[in-house]
Amino acid sequence: MMNLQTQLPTSSQDEILQNMQDWLTETLGDSAEFMIPELAEMFLEDVPPLITKIQNGFALGDGKQVKEAAHTLKRSSSSMGLHAFSAHCKKIETFAKSGDLVEAAKSFPQLEAEYAQVKIVLEQLAE
Repeated sequence: MMNLQTQLPTSSQDEILQNMQDWLTETLGDSAEFMIPELAEMFLEDVPPLITKIQNGFALGDGKQVKEAAHTLKRSSSSMGLHAFSAHCKKIETFAKSGDLVEAAKSFPQLEAEYAQVKIVLEQLAE
C-alpha cells in the first residue's frame, strides 16, 4: 500500500502525453487519435469547476464535498490515462473520506501542480 504521506512528483509534459496516448490507444483503438482532441477539450471544461468545488469544500470544512469532487476528478482523469493526476485526486479523496481535511488540503498544491502540467498538454491537443 502506498504511504499517503509521500510527496508524489509532478509529471513532465512528455510523460503525461505519452501515458495518455498509450492508455487511450489501448482503450479506444484506432479511433483514439481522432477522439483525443475532443476528450482533451471536455476534460479541460470539466476540471476547473471540480477543483473549485474542492477548494470550497476546504473553506467550508465540508469533507463530503471534497471527497465527491476528488472522486469525480479521480475517475475522469483515470479514464483519460492521466494516472499521476488521478493518484493526486485519490490521495485527497482518501483523506477527505477519513475526515482528515488538514492532510487533504496539504495534498492540494500537488494536485494543482500536476493539473498545471496536464492543462498545458491538453490545451495543445485540443487546438
